[in-house]
Amino acid sequence: MRRLAEHAAQALRGQRHKRHEGRHQWRAQSQHWDGWWAEGYTGSNGWLIDGKADATDYAAVDAADAEALYRLLENEVVPAFYEVDGIGVPRRWLQVVKQSIRTVMPAFAARRMVKQYVEQMYTPALGLTRQHD
Repeated sequence: MRRLAEHAAQALRGQRHKRHEGRHQWRAQSQHWDGWWAEGYTGSNGWLIDGKADATDYAAVDAADAEALYRLLENEVVPAFYEVDGIGVPRRWLQVVKQSIRTVMPAFAARRMVKQYVEQMYTPALGLTRQHD
């Protein structure tokens, strides 16, 4: 399975290079269930790497996560990327990418973060009130 995943990863890098020529970056998210992904993951905007191992045993976590990653690549990510319609468009992949853009970008953009810091931290700390337009 690892050889297949390594081969798929190499092929994926080659395809991404071809698709990334120019301005377009077709990217979907794939993360562990922690950090910002725990807040951003909806089930349709990317993939979740979850080996379901005891968090206190780091070696077991690494092994379980590696196995989960290979399984995810082989069964979901790579097929979605390479499965194309009659005109060569990877519809399933693009559906995940579009959903990722719709859900992740607004919630995790730097603009939103700065606005939230100003409204919730800096303005109260300075004793200012928010003026409405």
